[in-house]
Amino acid sequence: MKVLFLTPWYPTRYDAMAGLFVRKHAVAVGRRAEVTVLYLHQDKNVSETEVINQTFEGIREIYVYYPAGKTPIDKMWRMMKAFDRGWEVVVESSGKPNIVQANILTRCGFLAWNIKRKYGIPYVILEHWTRYMPYNMGYTGALRKVITRMVVRSSSALMCVSQALQDAMKSCGVVHKKQSLIENVVDDFFFQKPIQNRQSKTTTFVHVSCFTEGSKNV
Repeated sequence: MKVLFLTPWYPTRYDAMAGLFVRKHAVAVGRRAEVTVLYLHQDKNVSETEVINQTFEGIREIYVYYPAGKTPIDKMWRMMKAFDRGWEVVVESSGKPNIVQANILTRCGFLAWNIKRKYGIPYVILEHWTRYMPYNMGYTGALRKVITRMVVRSSSALMCVSQALQDAMKSCGVVHKKQSLIENVVDDFFFQKPIQNRQSKTTTFVHVSCFTEGSKNV
């Protein structure tokens, strides 16, 4: 099966940590399928569209760095042009996918919906974003909500990375008849040696995280 990942977050030449969890999902799926990732990056440092086509741990990664727009309409137009270029490279490199996975709503969900409308290719959604959570509540705007519900309704399944996120999405009215949990991926090397309890009078722990305080609660 050929699977196309669409994602607004992914490791870039500017930030190796951004969207790393999406890459790990893609590599995991790549054990059972042929995976291509298409990532569009609005880049203020480029004056013309730049496409990078590479492989990473068995998956194909297609980056489209495109010039930043100045207005919302300009930004949308440039993104759609970048997507058209990226889709051409996907088809040239791997052929049309059998299924699309849209990671993180709403933009990539709309792109997946558009692929289905044009080519009849089904898509699923995997949501990672905490904007639906009560403490965050970034799920606002009438147009965003209408488009989000439309693309969810047209998808073949809706997946979330945690039960808390799934519950928060339900409270916002984002639901699907086929809904499931697909948790984040952990590297195999964490399980290669048995856990050994160490006796100590002092409790020692390490906290590793990055990005927003609101989500990570450092």
